[in-house]
Amino acid sequence: MSVVLVFKLLTTPALIWGLTWLVRRYGPAVGGLAMGVPLVTGPISVFTSIERGGGYAAQAAVASLVGQVSTCAFCFAYARAARRWNAWASAGCAAATFLVATLLWSQVRWKLWLAAPLLLVALALLARAMPRVADAARCGSHLGGTCRCAWRCPRPSCWR
Repeated sequence: MSVVLVFKLLTTPALIWGLTWLVRRYGPAVGGLAMGVPLVTGPISVFTSIERGGGYAAQAAVASLVGQVSTCAFCFAYARAARRWNAWASAGCAAATFLVATLLWSQVRWKLWLAAPLLLVALALLARAMPRVADAARCGSHLGGTCRCAWRCPRPSCWR
């Protein structure tokens, strides 16, 4: 088994575990900021460059910027759908939105000068349009001092 493959197999779960721990320990704002850092895409870009060459890795990096726009669409769709539907229906709606956005973006041959502004606009729109936590429905079980909703609760103190 190649060293690169072993490193891939060990690095990705460790990074995901670390991000999950950050969210549970410090809340979604800190976890979201940490996820925005290229902790996952950075190592993948290095692996891609080693395996396929610099030109391929450069095009993959541009494509990952455009992929983040689809991720923004997924987050927005899930946040909006979750206000009305259960988790499975919301995830289905968000996945369909991600798929449509990705199919749309795949029709364009992206360059960095197009992809970067698209992502910045998408992030700005997402920041403006996302529902606020204060607007989200609360689980209602905090009156007795014990949260029954565990990780789904908007209160970080309930995640510990």
